[in-house]
Amino acid sequence: NPHEYQQVAQVEVGNYEEDIMEVDSKEIVIVDVKTARKLGDRKLGSLKNPSWYEVDQEYNLVTIEGEDYRISPINYGDIFKYGKASHEGIPGYIRVKANTQDSAELIYFEEPMKYSPSAFWGYDLSRHLRNCYSDYIFAKSFFEVDDENNPYWITGVMKPTIGMRGGLVIKSVVVTDAVTGKNAEYKIDELPAWIDHAQGVNYLMEQAYWHFAYTEGFINFSKTNVFRTSYYYRDQKSEGTEENEANAHTPFEGYNSVKMKDGSIWFYTGITPANNAETNVGFMLLNPRNGVMKYYKLIDKETGVDTSGAEESSAQKAAEGLVSNMKYSASFPTILNVDGEETYFMTMKDAAGLVQRYALCNVRNYARCVCASTIEEALRLYRVEMGFIADTPADKEEDNKQPSHDENRETKEVRAKVILVNEAQIDGYTYYYFMLEGETTIFMSSIENSNWH
Repeated sequence: NPHEYQQVAQVEVGNYEEDIMEVDSKEIVIVDVKTARKLGDRKLGSLKNPSWYEVDQEYNLVTIEGEDYRISPINYGDIFKYGKASHEGIPGYIRVKANTQDSAELIYFEEPMKYSPSAFWGYDLSRHLRNCYSDYIFAKSFFEVDDENNPYWITGVMKPTIGMRGGLVIKSVVVTDAVTGKNAEYKIDELPAWIDHAQGVNYLMEQAYWHFAYTEGFINFSKTNVFRTSYYYRDQKSEGTEENEANAHTPFEGYNSVKMKDGSIWFYTGITPANNAETNVGFMLLNPRNGVMKYYKLIDKETGVDTSGAEESSAQKAAEGLVSNMKYSASFPTILNVDGEETYFMTMKDAAGLVQRYALCNVRNYARCVCASTIEEALRLYRVEMGFIADTPADKEEDNKQPSHDENRETKEVRAKVILVNEAQIDGYTYYYFMLEGETTIFMSSIENSNWH
């Protein structure tokens, strides 16, 4: 039934400039799942008996009281540890602020959580749901908290749309109170406002795969009108390759999260021709709350015809090339709207997996790529690179913060080999200090003098 599978996902045509907010440095999600794990795992030791528990590795992106966080529940370690910990329950969860890598917290519940996928017997969430809804087909359960910090499990209820068991689609959601075990079922369009994550990335990406793979039916050896998501290529582009060995903490994930104008959180993935070409013809956004999918084609703004752009791994390599001497690795990109231009945003991580730089890369022309130690500076350099603003000190809001220069200074021309370079941040601006072979003078230059890296 290829035609039926192709129609399972009702993909809408999206409008890039209407849907995705103009870039705001304070709204950009810079903490991905891997960074959240590194930050959050260190908080487990704050528990009374940390050896009884483990931190789950999900770290889904949610909004709590208007702030973006990656949250992850705490699990029981195993059945033996559960025997010790069950009478106390799970005391809290890990919360990492998504807009800065300096904030990871252990948040305690007013009452400890009893029901969990990591619990056993009657408190095992899957067994509890099966006892309450014996004839339901359940999807993966996700942890969330409401605005009063009460813990819940969000579990999709799937219904077959093709034959007896085919084309499973989430039609409703069961919300389980993790303290009392009380259940409530909601239709997808009636979910409480605080729920952000009711549908998993694997579930949504499978439907997207059906939509782009079966356009011309199942038997299509020429791959006519067949496209793949970047998520489809994630295993072959990240696991068991030399590239992955050098980029172990930021592999090719195939998706990332993006914030829309209405404040909702969506999954991003690129759309690539089925011949595995190093190019994207567009991208998709998928809503983990209600399952809505939108497809955005790359359009040439001058001619109005379809065009193509850089595939995400090409953008990652371009960004890493700017800081090759530091051996930073680029995270999988997310999509931003910078002055109407589709732009990849990446964080640059060191060997410890911590964010050290920020990179912006134009989707249509990945040679236009910049990197800086602050998001604000990266945005300014990108706008200069794209020709949106002039590269002059007048573009800065507070020129008086720059070190002063003597207008009557003596000019001297020196040609020599650079033997030492150090970078410094002064009031948010980048300056380079360097020494030349045969010279004892230390030279200083603002990054304003050249946007080459």
